[in-house]
Parts: sequence; C-alpha cells; structure tokens
Amino acid sequence: MNQICMKSIAIYFAILSIAFSSEWLDMQMGKMDRVASLPKDEQIEVLGDIVTVGRNDGLREEQKLVFRRSQAMLISIPGHAEYYRQKMEDGMAWVKSQPNGERALLAGAFGPKQSEIFQVLELMPSPEAVKVLGEYLSDERGWDPEKGHPIPTDGEDLMHMQIKNCDKAVRSLARMIENPPEAENVHPRFSLPTWRLWYNQVKAGNRTFRFKGDPTEYDLNGPASATKTPDAKRSDRRAIADSSVESKKESGSKAPTITAIIVALLIGGYWIHRARQKA
Repeated sequence: MNQICMKSIAIYFAILSIAFSSEWLDMQMGKMDRVASLPKDEQIEVLGDIVTVGRNDGLREEQKLVFRRSQAMLISIPGHAEYYRQKMEDGMAWVKSQPNGERALLAGAFGPKQSEIFQVLELMPSPEAVKVLGEYLSDERGWDPEKGHPIPTDGEDLMHMQIKNCDKAVRSLARMIENPPEAENVHPRFSLPTWRLWYNQVKAGNRTFRFKGDPTEYDLNGPASATKTPDAKRSDRRAIADSSVESKKESGSKAPTITAIIVALLIGGYWIHRARQKA
C-alpha cells in the first residue's frame, strides 16, 4: 500500500514538473516572440536576462531550447556586447560619483552588477564580445592591496571587494574560447600576460579563435577565411616567462608571512584552550 502511495506521489510531482516546464517554456518563448517590437536597448536587456539560463549545469531540454534561441537572437543585434560595456562604465561612474564613492566602489558596491555583466558577456559567442572582453584585459580598476587600496573595515567584506575587471575578463574568455591559451583555473595574476599576448595577436589580425562547440574560425570581424596561429616571438615568450617568474617571486616572498600568521594563530588558540582548561 505504501509503495503504491509513493508511486502515486512521484507520478503527481512528475506531472506537475512537466506542466511547470511547459508553462515556463511558453512564457520564455513568448517573451522572445515579442522582443522585436521593443527598442534595441530593451531587446538586448530582455534577451540578456533570458540567456543567463545557460549559466546552469545540466540544462533540461526546454532550457536548452530557450538558451540557444535567446543566444542566437542576442548576438544577431549589432552592439549587443558594446551595450554591456557601456552599462559597466555608466554603473561604475555612478557609484564613484556618490559621497565616498571611490571607497564604496572598491568595497564592492558595484560588484554584483559587475558579475552579472561579465556573466552575460561570456554567454555571447561573438567577435564583438571577444573585443569587449579583450579590451578589459588591460583594465585594472578594482580593489588591489598592492596599489595601497584600503583593507576592509567593519561593515565591509574582503570577499565582496571589487574584483579587477581584467581578472573578470580572463575568466570569461577562458569559459568561451576553445583551446584557450590559459585554463580557467589558472589565477589571473599568472595568466594575464599570456591572455594579453593572445588578444594583441587577435587584435593585430595575426591569430584567429574558435568558440566552444563551434568549429568556425573567427577574427574580430567575423568568420575568418583561414586559420591563423602565430608562433610567439622570442621576446614575447621571454616577457611572459619573466612576468611569471616575477609573480612567483612575489608570491613566494609573501608565503613565510602568511605561514607565520597561521602558526601564530594556532599557537595562540592552543594556549587559550589550555588556560580555559586550567580555569
């Protein structure tokens, strides 16, 4: 009896899930059917909101349909990536213009919007999006203690400090480009020189690229007539190597300090524990 009851409940929820999925699909398809009647900026905004379903893993079939259609519609609109670049610039400028805005910006007041913008850009497999992200590889605006930026105080959280735009751009490009010059899990501090070289070659017309899941070769103007993959010049390779060595030296020089702090905290905790036991 219990087994029959459990099966009935499972069937009921399966039917509900199908009904919900069908309703959701109809709603999203309806939004896309109506988007053509909107001004261009609103079209981009609506489609950019819909396309973010592609950030999820294990998409259901109806989600795949919505993602693919919204993505294709979005990248067909001229200026789709430039719209988000301008949104980034306007948003950061507005925060900075407020009282104590410089600190608020570093403390992450624009951080959630910054993340949303890069998340949409990385879901746009288009030369225009590569150009916007490529230019952000040189944008070091964001919290950086090595530049003397203030450390978080009460009410501020280190985890929410404004991440540098160049670091965000590295991660977004690594997620969208097939065979990227550096993997996504390589920290931007070490991968930025390689990515900057890669983009400079693309920008100069000496290198083409492919998007994940797409065999077409592209340059910044669109589909390319031929594949271009230049060998790095000795000076380029040396610059990358020197940059990596220097970064590792800096990282290594800080390691003893971090280790010492951890050891001091452990010892302090141990003696506090001993003191409480004796009390």
